[in-house]
Amino acid sequence: MRLSSRLSLTQLNALLLVVFFIIFELLVASAITYFLMLPMARRSAADLAGLMTLSAQTWSELPPVTRPAFEIELAHSHALALRAEPPHNPGPPSWREPYLRFLVASLSASGLARRTTRPLQRLQQAVTSLGRGQTPERLPETGPREIAALSRFNEMTKQVEDLLAARTVLLAGVSHDLRTPLARLRLAVEMLVKEPSAELAAQVEGDIEAMDRLIGDVMTLARGFGHEAARRVVLADLVRSPPGAAEHVQIEAAAITLEVPTGALRRILANLLENALRYGGGQPVTLQAETGDGLCRIGVLDRGPGIPAAEQEAVFRPFYRLEASRNVGTGGSGLGLAIVRQLAAAQGWEVSLQDRPGGGLAVWLQIALPQPGALI
Repeated sequence: MRLSSRLSLTQLNALLLVVFFIIFELLVASAITYFLMLPMARRSAADLAGLMTLSAQTWSELPPVTRPAFEIELAHSHALALRAEPPHNPGPPSWREPYLRFLVASLSASGLARRTTRPLQRLQQAVTSLGRGQTPERLPETGPREIAALSRFNEMTKQVEDLLAARTVLLAGVSHDLRTPLARLRLAVEMLVKEPSAELAAQVEGDIEAMDRLIGDVMTLARGFGHEAARRVVLADLVRSPPGAAEHVQIEAAAITLEVPTGALRRILANLLENALRYGGGQPVTLQAETGDGLCRIGVLDRGPGIPAAEQEAVFRPFYRLEASRNVGTGGSGLGLAIVRQLAAAQGWEVSLQDRPGGGLAVWLQIALPQPGALI
Protein backbone atom coordinates (compact mmCIF):
# COMPACT_ATOMS: atom_id res chain seq x y z
CA MET A 1 0.00 0.00 0.00
CA ARG A 2 1.32 3.40 -0.94
CA LEU A 3 2.35 5.84 1.75
CA SER A 4 -0.14 8.46 0.52
CA SER A 5 -3.03 6.09 1.17
CA ARG A 6 -2.07 5.74 4.82
CA LEU A 7 -1.71 9.48 5.51
CA SER A 8 -4.34 12.10 5.96
CA LEU A 9 -4.44 15.14 3.72
CA THR A 10 -2.95 17.29 6.46
CA GLN A 11 -0.10 14.86 7.05
CA LEU A 12 0.58 14.56 3.33
CA ASN A 13 0.76 18.35 2.91
CA ALA A 14 3.04 18.63 5.90
CA LEU A 15 5.32 15.95 4.46
CA LEU A 16 5.46 17.72 1.12
CA LEU A 17 6.33 21.00 2.84
CA VAL A 18 9.11 19.29 4.79
CA VAL A 19 10.53 17.78 1.59
CA PHE A 20 10.27 21.13 -0.19
CA PHE A 21 12.06 22.98 2.59
CA ILE A 22 14.80 20.34 2.72
CA ILE A 23 15.37 20.63 -1.03
CA PHE A 24 15.27 24.44 -0.80
CA GLU A 25 17.82 24.44 2.03
CA LEU A 26 20.07 22.10 0.06
CA LEU A 27 19.86 24.38 -3.00
CA VAL A 28 20.59 27.48 -0.90
CA ALA A 29 23.50 25.78 0.81
CA SER A 30 24.87 24.60 -2.52
CA ALA A 31 24.56 28.09 -4.02
CA ILE A 32 26.25 29.71 -1.03
CA THR A 33 29.03 27.15 -1.12
CA TYR A 34 29.62 27.45 -4.86
CA PHE A 35 29.23 31.20 -5.32
CA LEU A 36 30.49 32.45 -1.94
CA MET A 37 32.41 29.93 0.13
CA LEU A 38 34.55 28.41 -2.64
CA PRO A 39 35.63 31.78 -4.14
CA MET A 40 36.43 33.03 -0.65
CA ALA A 41 38.41 29.88 0.04
CA ARG A 42 40.35 30.24 -3.22
CA ARG A 43 41.08 33.91 -2.53
CA SER A 44 42.07 33.18 1.05
CA ALA A 45 44.33 30.34 -0.09
CA ALA A 46 45.94 32.61 -2.69
CA ASP A 47 46.53 35.32 -0.07
CA LEU A 48 48.03 32.81 2.35
CA ALA A 49 50.20 31.37 -0.42
CA GLY A 50 51.44 34.85 -1.20
CA LEU A 51 52.22 35.50 2.46
CA MET A 52 54.05 32.17 2.73
CA THR A 53 56.10 32.85 -0.41
CA LEU A 54 56.95 36.39 0.69
CA SER A 55 57.86 35.18 4.19
CA ALA A 56 60.19 32.52 2.80
CA GLN A 57 61.85 35.00 0.45
CA THR A 58 62.24 37.57 3.23
CA TRP A 59 63.69 34.96 5.60
CA SER A 60 66.26 33.86 3.01
CA GLU A 61 67.38 37.47 2.43
CA LEU A 62 67.71 38.38 6.11
CA PRO A 63 71.04 38.16 7.96
CA PRO A 64 71.21 34.92 9.99
CA VAL A 65 71.28 36.79 13.30
CA THR A 66 67.89 38.43 12.61
CA ARG A 67 66.07 35.32 11.42
CA PRO A 68 64.95 34.05 14.85
CA ALA A 69 63.27 37.37 15.63
CA PHE A 70 61.53 37.28 12.26
CA GLU A 71 60.31 33.72 12.93
CA ILE A 72 58.89 34.76 16.29
CA GLU A 73 57.08 37.75 14.76
CA LEU A 74 55.73 35.61 11.93
CA ALA A 75 54.38 33.02 14.36
CA HIS A 76 52.87 35.68 16.62
CA SER A 77 51.25 37.77 13.87
CA HIS A 78 50.24 35.13 11.31
CA ALA A 79 50.57 31.75 13.10
CA LEU A 80 53.10 30.61 10.51
CA ALA A 81 56.22 28.59 11.27
CA LEU A 82 59.21 28.26 8.96
CA ARG A 83 60.76 24.79 8.80
CA ALA A 84 63.47 23.37 6.61
CA GLU A 85 61.63 20.01 6.37
CA PRO A 86 57.92 19.11 6.31
CA PRO A 87 56.41 17.72 9.55
CA HIS A 88 57.01 13.97 10.11
CA ASN A 89 53.50 13.19 11.35
CA PRO A 90 50.99 15.16 9.34
CA GLY A 91 47.55 15.07 10.86
CA PRO A 92 44.68 13.07 9.38
CA PRO A 93 42.53 14.65 6.68
CA SER A 94 39.99 17.06 8.06
CA TRP A 95 37.19 19.29 6.89
CA ARG A 96 39.84 21.77 5.81
CA GLU A 97 41.15 19.46 3.09
CA PRO A 98 39.46 21.38 0.18
CA TYR A 99 41.08 24.59 1.44
CA LEU A 100 44.45 22.85 1.63
CA ARG A 101 44.03 21.68 -1.96
CA PHE A 102 43.44 25.30 -3.01
CA LEU A 103 46.56 26.31 -1.08
CA VAL A 104 48.68 23.60 -2.71
CA ALA A 105 47.38 24.62 -6.14
CA SER A 106 48.38 28.25 -5.48
CA LEU A 107 51.87 27.20 -4.43
CA SER A 108 52.44 24.44 -6.97
CA ALA A 109 54.27 24.88 -10.29
CA SER A 110 55.66 28.21 -8.96
CA GLY A 111 52.37 29.72 -10.14
CA LEU A 112 52.21 32.54 -7.65
CA ALA A 113 55.89 33.43 -7.81
CA ARG A 114 55.84 33.27 -11.59
CA ARG A 115 52.82 35.56 -11.82
CA THR A 116 54.58 37.99 -9.51
CA THR A 117 57.98 37.96 -11.14
CA ARG A 118 56.99 37.69 -14.82
CA PRO A 119 56.01 41.41 -15.13
CA LEU A 120 59.26 42.39 -13.40
CA GLN A 121 61.26 40.20 -15.77
CA ARG A 122 59.51 41.84 -18.74
CA LEU A 123 60.32 45.25 -17.30
CA GLN A 124 63.98 44.29 -16.86
CA GLN A 125 64.20 43.09 -20.45
CA ALA A 126 62.52 46.27 -21.71
CA VAL A 127 64.91 48.50 -19.73
CA THR A 128 67.89 46.54 -21.09
CA SER A 129 66.63 46.92 -24.66
CA LEU A 130 66.01 50.64 -24.19
CA GLY A 131 69.51 51.08 -22.76
CA ARG A 132 70.95 49.51 -25.92
CA GLY A 133 69.09 52.00 -28.11
CA GLN A 134 66.52 49.43 -29.21
CA THR A 135 62.75 49.82 -29.13
CA PRO A 136 61.35 47.45 -26.48
CA GLU A 137 58.00 45.72 -26.73
CA ARG A 138 55.10 47.38 -24.99
CA LEU A 139 54.44 46.02 -21.49
CA PRO A 140 50.88 44.84 -20.69
CA GLU A 141 49.26 47.28 -18.27
CA THR A 142 47.31 44.60 -16.40
CA GLY A 143 47.48 42.87 -13.04
CA PRO A 144 47.66 44.32 -9.53
CA ARG A 145 47.87 48.06 -9.15
CA GLU A 146 51.55 48.01 -8.19
CA ILE A 147 52.52 45.85 -11.19
CA ALA A 148 50.33 47.81 -13.60
CA ALA A 149 51.98 51.04 -12.39
CA LEU A 150 55.37 49.65 -13.42
CA SER A 151 54.01 49.15 -16.92
CA ARG A 152 53.72 52.92 -17.29
CA PHE A 153 57.27 52.47 -18.46
CA ASN A 154 55.48 52.44 -21.84
CA GLU A 155 54.90 56.19 -21.52
CA MET A 156 58.58 56.82 -20.88
CA THR A 157 59.51 54.60 -23.84
CA LYS A 158 57.17 56.58 -26.09
CA GLN A 159 58.69 59.85 -24.88
CA VAL A 160 62.20 58.58 -25.60
CA GLU A 161 61.14 57.43 -29.07
CA ASP A 162 59.57 60.81 -29.79
CA LEU A 163 62.67 62.60 -28.54
CA LEU A 164 64.98 60.50 -30.72
CA ALA A 165 62.71 60.98 -33.72
CA ALA A 166 62.63 64.74 -33.14
CA ARG A 167 66.41 64.92 -32.84
CA THR A 168 66.78 62.90 -36.04
CA VAL A 169 64.43 65.24 -37.87
CA LEU A 170 66.32 68.25 -36.52
CA LEU A 171 69.67 66.95 -37.71
CA ALA A 172 68.33 65.98 -41.13
CA GLY A 173 66.44 69.26 -41.54
CA VAL A 174 69.25 71.57 -40.53
CA SER A 175 71.75 69.75 -42.72
CA HIS A 176 69.36 70.10 -45.66
CA ASP A 177 68.45 73.73 -45.05
CA LEU A 178 72.04 74.87 -44.57
CA ARG A 179 73.10 73.58 -47.98
CA THR A 180 71.24 76.27 -49.94
CA PRO A 181 72.70 79.35 -48.18
CA LEU A 182 76.13 77.68 -48.08
CA ALA A 183 75.99 77.13 -51.85
CA ARG A 184 75.00 80.78 -52.38
CA LEU A 185 77.81 81.88 -50.06
CA ARG A 186 80.37 79.85 -51.99
CA LEU A 187 79.20 81.35 -55.28
CA ALA A 188 79.07 84.87 -53.86
CA VAL A 189 82.59 84.59 -52.40
CA GLU A 190 83.96 83.47 -55.75
CA MET A 191 82.25 86.42 -57.46
CA LEU A 192 83.43 88.87 -54.79
CA VAL A 193 87.02 87.79 -55.34
CA LYS A 194 86.71 88.53 -59.03
CA GLU A 195 84.57 91.66 -58.77
CA PRO A 196 83.67 93.24 -55.38
CA SER A 197 80.07 94.34 -55.19
CA ALA A 198 77.95 95.90 -52.42
CA GLU A 199 74.97 93.87 -53.61
CA LEU A 200 76.86 90.58 -53.30
CA ALA A 201 78.17 91.61 -49.88
CA ALA A 202 74.61 92.29 -48.72
CA GLN A 203 73.56 88.89 -50.05
CA VAL A 204 76.39 87.23 -48.10
CA GLU A 205 75.34 89.06 -44.95
CA GLY A 206 71.71 88.01 -45.44
CA ASP A 207 72.65 84.35 -45.90
CA ILE A 208 74.79 84.45 -42.76
CA GLU A 209 71.90 85.93 -40.78
CA ALA A 210 69.52 83.28 -42.14
CA MET A 211 71.89 80.49 -41.11
CA ASP A 212 72.34 82.07 -37.70
CA ARG A 213 68.57 82.21 -37.17
CA LEU A 214 68.19 78.61 -38.30
CA ILE A 215 70.92 77.37 -35.97
CA GLY A 216 69.41 79.39 -33.10
CA ASP A 217 65.99 77.86 -33.68
CA VAL A 218 67.44 74.36 -33.84
CA MET A 219 69.36 74.90 -30.60
CA THR A 220 66.21 76.17 -28.92
CA LEU A 221 64.38 72.97 -29.81
CA ALA A 222 67.32 70.67 -29.09
CA ARG A 223 68.09 71.85 -25.57
CA GLY A 224 64.45 72.07 -24.47
CA PHE A 225 63.05 74.81 -22.30
CA GLY A 226 63.89 75.24 -18.66
CA HIS A 227 61.69 76.60 -15.91
CA GLU A 228 61.10 80.34 -15.93
CA ALA A 229 59.69 82.29 -13.02
CA ALA A 230 56.30 83.90 -13.56
CA ARG A 231 55.98 87.68 -13.51
CA ARG A 232 52.98 89.97 -13.64
CA VAL A 233 52.80 91.77 -16.97
CA VAL A 234 50.32 93.55 -19.22
CA LEU A 235 49.74 91.40 -22.27
CA ALA A 236 49.99 94.29 -24.73
CA ASP A 237 53.47 95.12 -23.41
CA LEU A 238 54.73 91.70 -24.53
CA VAL A 239 53.67 92.11 -28.14
CA ARG A 240 56.51 93.26 -30.34
CA SER A 241 55.66 93.56 -34.00
CA PRO A 242 58.38 92.67 -36.48
CA PRO A 243 60.24 95.71 -37.83
CA GLY A 244 58.20 97.58 -40.41
CA ALA A 245 55.02 95.65 -39.66
CA ALA A 246 53.60 97.51 -36.67
CA GLU A 247 50.84 99.11 -38.78
CA HIS A 248 49.62 95.63 -39.82
CA VAL A 249 49.05 94.34 -36.25
CA GLN A 250 45.84 95.19 -34.38
CA ILE A 251 45.97 94.49 -30.65
CA GLU A 252 42.67 93.88 -28.83
CA ALA A 253 44.03 92.88 -25.42
CA ALA A 254 45.24 96.10 -23.83
CA ALA A 255 43.52 95.64 -20.46
CA ILE A 256 44.54 92.04 -19.70
CA THR A 257 47.20 91.43 -17.04
CA LEU A 258 48.79 88.01 -16.64
CA GLU A 259 51.21 86.38 -14.23
CA VAL A 260 53.21 84.12 -16.55
CA PRO A 261 56.76 83.30 -17.67
CA THR A 262 57.13 86.39 -19.82
CA GLY A 263 60.05 85.15 -21.93
CA ALA A 264 58.15 82.07 -23.07
CA LEU A 265 54.98 84.01 -23.86
CA ARG A 266 56.88 86.73 -25.73
CA ARG A 267 58.65 84.13 -27.90
CA ILE A 268 55.38 82.35 -28.69
CA LEU A 269 53.59 85.54 -29.68
CA ALA A 270 56.55 86.71 -31.77
CA ASN A 271 56.61 83.44 -33.73
CA LEU A 272 52.84 83.47 -34.27
CA LEU A 273 52.80 87.09 -35.41
CA GLU A 274 55.73 86.50 -37.76
CA ASN A 275 53.94 83.54 -39.35
CA ALA A 276 50.66 85.44 -39.63
CA LEU A 277 52.34 88.43 -41.31
CA ARG A 278 54.33 86.20 -43.68
CA TYR A 279 51.32 84.21 -44.89
CA GLY A 280 48.58 86.79 -44.35
CA GLY A 281 48.76 88.16 -47.86
CA GLY A 282 49.46 91.71 -46.70
CA GLN A 283 46.20 91.88 -44.73
CA PRO A 284 46.12 93.15 -41.13
CA VAL A 285 46.74 90.65 -38.36
CA THR A 286 44.66 90.76 -35.18
CA LEU A 287 45.79 89.72 -31.72
CA GLN A 288 42.82 89.01 -29.46
CA ALA A 289 42.66 87.91 -25.83
CA GLU A 290 39.80 86.87 -23.59
CA THR A 291 39.54 85.51 -20.06
CA GLY A 292 36.93 83.37 -18.35
CA ASP A 293 36.45 80.09 -16.48
CA GLY A 294 39.98 80.24 -15.12
CA LEU A 295 41.52 80.48 -18.60
CA CYS A 296 43.09 83.11 -20.81
CA ARG A 297 42.79 82.53 -24.56
CA ILE A 298 45.11 84.51 -26.82
CA GLY A 299 44.48 84.36 -30.55
CA VAL A 300 46.55 85.48 -33.52
CA LEU A 301 44.18 85.85 -36.50
CA ASP A 302 45.09 86.44 -40.12
CA ARG A 303 43.32 86.59 -43.49
CA GLY A 304 45.73 84.39 -45.40
CA PRO A 305 44.94 81.15 -47.27
CA GLY A 306 44.72 79.17 -44.05
CA ILE A 307 45.88 75.59 -43.47
CA PRO A 308 43.97 72.52 -44.68
CA ALA A 309 42.42 70.55 -41.81
CA ALA A 310 44.41 67.45 -42.75
CA GLU A 311 47.69 69.35 -42.21
CA GLN A 312 46.85 71.41 -39.13
CA GLU A 313 48.62 68.94 -36.85
CA ALA A 314 51.52 68.26 -39.21
CA VAL A 315 52.60 71.92 -39.30
CA PHE A 316 53.75 71.59 -35.68
CA ARG A 317 56.44 69.10 -36.73
CA PRO A 318 59.97 70.48 -37.14
CA PHE A 319 60.84 71.52 -40.72
CA TYR A 320 57.35 70.80 -42.03
CA ARG A 321 56.37 73.43 -44.60
CA LEU A 322 53.25 73.95 -46.64
CA GLU A 323 55.35 76.03 -49.04
CA ALA A 324 57.14 73.37 -51.07
CA SER A 325 60.15 75.38 -52.26
CA ARG A 326 61.82 75.26 -48.81
CA ASN A 327 63.00 78.81 -49.44
CA VAL A 328 63.67 80.52 -46.12
CA GLY A 329 62.62 83.85 -47.52
CA THR A 330 59.18 82.67 -48.61
CA GLY A 331 58.52 79.71 -46.38
CA GLY A 332 60.50 80.31 -43.22
CA SER A 333 62.68 77.70 -41.52
CA GLY A 334 59.78 75.38 -40.72
CA LEU A 335 60.54 75.62 -37.00
CA GLY A 336 58.29 78.48 -35.88
CA LEU A 337 55.22 76.45 -34.96
CA ALA A 338 57.35 73.56 -33.66
CA ILE A 339 58.97 75.96 -31.19
CA VAL A 340 55.55 77.37 -30.27
CA ARG A 341 54.16 73.90 -29.51
CA GLN A 342 57.17 72.73 -27.52
CA LEU A 343 57.51 75.98 -25.58
CA ALA A 344 53.79 76.00 -24.74
CA ALA A 345 53.89 72.36 -23.64
CA ALA A 346 56.83 73.11 -21.34
CA GLN A 347 54.65 75.70 -19.56
CA GLY A 348 51.52 73.52 -19.48
CA TRP A 349 49.74 75.61 -22.13
CA GLU A 350 47.83 74.41 -25.18
CA VAL A 351 48.03 75.58 -28.80
CA SER A 352 45.36 74.88 -31.41
CA LEU A 353 44.55 75.95 -34.97
CA GLN A 354 41.12 76.90 -36.29
CA ASP A 355 39.76 78.06 -39.61
CA ARG A 356 38.77 81.71 -39.28
CA PRO A 357 35.21 82.60 -40.34
CA GLY A 358 35.42 84.60 -43.53
CA GLY A 359 38.78 83.10 -44.48
CA GLY A 360 42.14 82.90 -42.86
CA LEU A 361 43.63 81.13 -39.85
CA ALA A 362 43.26 81.58 -36.11
CA VAL A 363 45.95 80.25 -33.78
CA TRP A 364 44.79 80.09 -30.16
CA LEU A 365 47.02 79.82 -27.09
CA GLN A 366 45.19 78.67 -23.95
CA ILE A 367 46.72 79.50 -20.57
CA ALA A 368 45.35 78.24 -17.25
CA LEU A 369 45.19 81.15 -14.82
CA PRO A 370 46.32 80.57 -11.21
CA GLN A 371 43.47 80.29 -8.76
CA PRO A 372 43.24 82.84 -5.92
CA GLY A 373 45.53 81.79 -3.12
CA ALA A 374 47.47 79.30 -5.28
CA LEU A 375 51.24 79.29 -5.28
CA ILE A 376 52.90 80.51 -8.47
